[in-house]
Formats: sequence, C-alpha cells, structure tokens
Amino acid sequence: MYGKIKSIRGSFGSGLVFLTLEDASGNLSTVHGDSGPTCRALDACFGCIVPGHQIDNRILENVEIEYEVDDLGILTVFSPL
Repeated sequence: MYGKIKSIRGSFGSGLVFLTLEDASGNLSTVHGDSGPTCRALDACFGCIVPGHQIDNRILENVEIEYEVDDLGILTVFSPL
C-alpha cells in the first residue's frame, strides 16, 4: 500500500504508535505499530527522533512510504519512496 505520513502519535509507556496516512485518493487511515521498532525505523530513514525520545512530526509530514500491514492492521514493514 502507499501513503503519505500525516502524523504519528503514541506514548512512550504504551508501546503503541499510531500513524495517520493519506492514500493516493486523499483518504486518511490510521495504522498501528509497535512504538519502539517503528520509531527507530522511521528515525533511521528520516532522522525524526529529537531530544527527550520525541518524534518531530514536522519532519515526517507528507513523507511518502510504501507499507504492509498484517491481518489485524498492524504495520509490518515500510519503505521510503
């Protein structure tokens, strides 16, 4: 699937992250992920982790990715475009 990242939210202690993505038709959807691995992977691609274990949404806004989710809608893999 294809999407532009519109925002990412979550909490450090919850272990969950929620990516809001916009598809090619402009529809928004939310994809869930495991916060640690997802945030580290996003940081490795885009350098979005800032001091205090925070994600800078401004860096990720409108970044285009291809991604896959499992049967439960959990993010399994993504690639930057």
